[in-house]
Amino acid sequence: MSGKILPTAQDLTRRETENELRIGATKFYQLIQDGELDAYRLGGPRSPLRVTRASVDRFKAKFRVRPGTRVSVSGFDSAA
Repeated sequence: MSGKILPTAQDLTRRETENELRIGATKFYQLIQDGELDAYRLGGPRSPLRVTRASVDRFKAKFRVRPGTRVSVSGFDSAA
């Protein structure tokens, strides 16, 4: 199944993806162009893009903060 994306009911629209990741349209298209998100169109080149739930979950997992990780917010160190 190389290169094939199988649509699922959990896949997201552009706006749903932007809302979940808290990004704008420019970043949305950049993530697809960079291969960070898997997207597809059903119905032809002018149909709306859909993003696979699996690729959104993979992207979010890359930024997950693991227990015991030092986290700094605006100059305040949580481990201090």
